[in-house]
Amino acid sequence: MSFSRNEISLFLNIVFIFTSISTIFTILSFFKKWSSRFQLIGVTLFSMLLSIAFFFLTIIPLKHGTLLNSSKYNVVYDNGSTQIIITVPLPITQIELQQTLKQAANDLWSPGRLTNQHKWLSIKARTFPTNNNNRNLNPIYLGEIRAYPFHQNKQNRLIFLNSLNFK
Repeated sequence: MSFSRNEISLFLNIVFIFTSISTIFTILSFFKKWSSRFQLIGVTLFSMLLSIAFFFLTIIPLKHGTLLNSSKYNVVYDNGSTQIIITVPLPITQIELQQTLKQAANDLWSPGRLTNQHKWLSIKARTFPTNNNNRNLNPIYLGEIRAYPFHQNKQNRLIFLNSLNFK
């Protein structure tokens, strides 16, 4: 379940109001020497932590943008680490495949994927052609992208296309 930016902003306002009220009660409890003053410190600090978290969720974008000329893809295989295989529909041009591979690299990469042995994410694209009887033939390898996510600019991606499978 994902929340919209407006819903997160509403959560931020509610938590901020609760944090303000609990801060006032915490300060008041120290002046009045209430026995629950240290419990109010914990409540206030936890609500401050929630306020900070919701504040940063309103700043950071939660969804990736879509690239121009990228087509839809389906993930066929994902080992959870460095190898992903996607399928793309036919017909597809080389430019569309490049954009689709870049889109898949943007969508599927996360910091927990990489290990010490491999420093890149490999995404391979293939398609399933059909014959006249609507039976799937063997998959055709179209291309691959190797994304090196720890480099500063996003241009550090190697794209290999199998040009024999394009018209």
